[in-house]
Amino acid sequence: MRLCSSSLLSRQFVLAFLCVVTTLSGQTPATSAAYLDQLDDTFHGNMRKFHAPVTQDYLRELEKLKQSLAARSHNKDAAVVQAEIDKIRKLTTTTGLLPFDSLDTPAPAQSAEDAPRKKTDPAILLAAGGEIRVTPDLSSLKNKPTGKALPIGAAEWKVEKILPGNYYIAMRYSCAGVSEGATIMAKIGGNSVQHKLTAQDTTGSINEFRFAKLGVITVDQELTKETLLLQNSDPAKAVIWVRQVILTKVKAPENK
Repeated sequence: MRLCSSSLLSRQFVLAFLCVVTTLSGQTPATSAAYLDQLDDTFHGNMRKFHAPVTQDYLRELEKLKQSLAARSHNKDAAVVQAEIDKIRKLTTTTGLLPFDSLDTPAPAQSAEDAPRKKTDPAILLAAGGEIRVTPDLSSLKNKPTGKALPIGAAEWKVEKILPGNYYIAMRYSCAGVSEGATIMAKIGGNSVQHKLTAQDTTGSINEFRFAKLGVITVDQELTKETLLLQNSDPAKAVIWVRQVILTKVKAPENK
């Protein structure tokens, strides 16, 4: 928590300087050195009036922070805050001026409990309309679903980057009926997964879409600008219609 800004101290400096000028007006010290010493003493005396309440507020906030850390058994972090408290208390008995490097509450070291969780890899989403090739040609088909969808056939998308690992491959698709022996394959970088279509994979009509997992594909090394192919075992036929293909990295089991 920021307890005092540099702009606040700047305003205090101006006020203190005006007090100095007022106090010393009409006085002519014997020497330049004496004049500077008197100016310095008067300046610090006036600045202490402004720093005292700021210092007390700062100490109160530090005490609250220390108690909060101690309550959560973050003893090392509480010790860091206590060191700052001791530093400020000593300061109040000496110069009484809060230095600029003490304006922020010290940030305690993060414990494992408070450390940010490791970011998960974002899913790769490939949508109808972003493909680089599709067969059969849409114009050759009479029955089409409402909205964007690709007949599979076969479709290809360009994947800008995919890291090594295991990935679930899922698709949002519709399927009015299944041809006997039809198989859907997904392939990228020489790695592939296949799913044999059954009656359970039908959705009712070409306008009824749902999500389904094709399986898990393994990417052995980082790939850039690679092509993902989604293909029916008979590329000339549109057994299913696809709106989206999603690649999601399989989470590694957590160590216990």
